[in-house]
Amino acid sequence: MVLENLNLECKQGEMTVLVGGSGSGKSTLISLLERFYAPLSGRILLNNRDITTFNLRCLRSKISLVEQEPILFNTTIRENIAYGIEEDQRTVTDKESRDAARIANIDISKFSEGYNTPCNQLSTGEKQRVACARAIIRRPQILLLDEPTAALDSLSAETVHNFIREQSKSGQTCLHITHRLSTIQNDSSVQIAVVDYGQICEQGTYTELREKQGIFYRLSTTEEKSGDNTKF
Repeated sequence: MVLENLNLECKQGEMTVLVGGSGSGKSTLISLLERFYAPLSGRILLNNRDITTFNLRCLRSKISLVEQEPILFNTTIRENIAYGIEEDQRTVTDKESRDAARIANIDISKFSEGYNTPCNQLSTGEKQRVACARAIIRRPQILLLDEPTAALDSLSAETVHNFIREQSKSGQTCLHITHRLSTIQNDSSVQIAVVDYGQICEQGTYTELREKQGIFYRLSTTEEKSGDNTKF
């Protein structure tokens, strides 16, 4: 999807949620932020600095990405969490791993092998929480989340959303793509941007956008009628 005349400001310490129909351009924006490819025109600024002026490794060290399907290695919980730092060539302490697991709501006590539990024994929701722990152990400035709750049940989705909310409160800039609008309807601190045909067409809180009765109203009403597994 081509993005055109798209203007979006994501503030430090806030969660910005991107919603919109399939193919509207949400994931394209994530790819541009990661510099998987460059925009043909316009600029993306990080702290008022064009991201193309950063060394690529330096830029990506400031960003962590959690995707819809967690990509974990066929090793233990500990090793998968630690990879978030070890790829930066630094040894991870046990305390760092435990802290990241706690923040990501991983209940280690339920596993007989603890942190040495192989990740292929985990449920989808548990794997996603390991991916979240790996993302935050690096203490990134920016946390990108591309439909991280799409394959989760409602309870697991709410747990992941609470994790994202806490990360934004801790000072990280969080950009969250989701179709699970039910997880944000009671959170007035979340800023929502509706993407349609490559442009931001609506912005505001959940309540504000519902009152406008525009695209967001249609999307949220569709979810209410169909249950929270609706794909737009």
